[in-house]
Amino acid sequence: MAAKDSLRVRELVTELLEAIDADLDRQIAKKTAELRARAEGRRAKELRAAAGAYAAIRDRGTAVKD
Repeated sequence: MAAKDSLRVRELVTELLEAIDADLDRQIAKKTAELRARAEGRRAKELRAAAGAYAAIRDRGTAVKD
């Protein structure tokens, strides 16, 4: 009887740990998606600023190498 109880406890603990792992995976995926979205926004903002600076330099007649 004790062996069956031990197996059941092990089974329950394994299920609990798997649920915890799945929850952590979901949290990590959510945070990763949020960070990627923020990074894309920052990248787009920096690209616009760089394009503006490039245009200003070009408009002044300064040669710009690509």
